[in-house]
Amino acid sequence: MKEVGIKPELEVFDSGMVNVAKYLGRHGFIGAQKYFNIFMGNLNSVPATIGDLASIATALPDNSIWAGTGLGVFQLPMNVAAIVAGGRVHDELKIAKLAQADETGINVDGKRHWLHCMTNDLWTSYFPHKKRGTDVMNDMGILPEFKGTQCHDHWKPYFIYNCTHALCNAHHLRELERAWEQDEQQWAKLMKTLLEEINSKVIDAGGALNIEKSREFRETYRKLLKQADIECPESPSNEKGKRGRVKRSKSIFLLVYQNMIL
Repeated sequence: MKEVGIKPELEVFDSGMVNVAKYLGRHGFIGAQKYFNIFMGNLNSVPATIGDLASIATALPDNSIWAGTGLGVFQLPMNVAAIVAGGRVHDELKIAKLAQADETGINVDGKRHWLHCMTNDLWTSYFPHKKRGTDVMNDMGILPEFKGTQCHDHWKPYFIYNCTHALCNAHHLRELERAWEQDEQQWAKLMKTLLEEINSKVIDAGGALNIEKSREFRETYRKLLKQADIECPESPSNEKGKRGRVKRSKSIFLLVYQNMIL
């Protein structure tokens, strides 16, 4: 199997079978990253309970991918338990090349909670919590181990994670639309059109532009930022007696983070 690149599914019924898998790994019979299917609810396996699932999942080797399976009537409950515990969804997102992170407020029994989300084109993980922030995202258990490209709305807590950062242009388009429609800033209308054109051209090109076209778009992007500085310059200082940070032009953010936007 190793010679032809086949990664076996390791179906385990109890912790003893996990130990066998570890033995096979130590002696080079199977690869470093292993895929486990935890089978429960059989007379010859562990019972189909959340406690038993958690016990075996915790015993798995580091960097393992796993799923939970129940026999007969236990199938759906164990699938749900595996999803809640993370299971393969969390494992796949941890090693993904690209994923988007976001959070939004939700109502749970009449109280404000936060729904954190990590997603890509194949996998989605939701994590509801009473709070939002770094501690919650750490408890979710994906971003601390994620090393791919994380797309987000440049909320500060996302930047603490050691991965490549890309900023979500859907958020920028909404901000630019507001700057044009409510503040009548011409540069914002032109920038929105440019970002939409770049997106269309990237899709047509199969995901990446050639160097010449990319350079052309970057030059246009920077020219529009210069126009933005004229239409809405950054305030030199706060008014006397007022506290807080100096108000910054939207164009400043587009300039500072341009490598994460384009």
